[in-house]
Amino acid sequence: MAIKQWQVVNKEQHIAVIIYDIVKYKWEKIILFINMKKFLIILARLSSNLYAGNLSNKDVKIFIDNAETCEHLSGEISGDNDARQREVIRDLNKYCNRAMKQQKRLLIKYKANPEVVAELKKWNEVFGIVE
Repeated sequence: MAIKQWQVVNKEQHIAVIIYDIVKYKWEKIILFINMKKFLIILARLSSNLYAGNLSNKDVKIFIDNAETCEHLSGEISGDNDARQREVIRDLNKYCNRAMKQQKRLLIKYKANPEVVAELKKWNEVFGIVE
């Protein structure tokens, strides 16, 4: 079965075909970008679970997930002032603020557990905390 090609009759149809191709291409890129973002977040969460496997505390693992997402998003800042950058900054603030609050709470909760405290303090540099 042969594929039919667009038969352009006039200029308006030609412009419509070009616009259709551009829109289709843009949507394909947007969908690819969204899927890549989801993949990276899932990968970060899986790697943090493997990395924190020796830490059995669920709240510490949740902290590490948030801290790794914070660190990942901080690497995506480009200085542009477009919609994508505003979204990255919003997500960065959300995950970093959440992780910093969790870290403070967990340092108090697990102060008698040196392994957990050491893991929590590894993230000070990401949050800009100087001891």
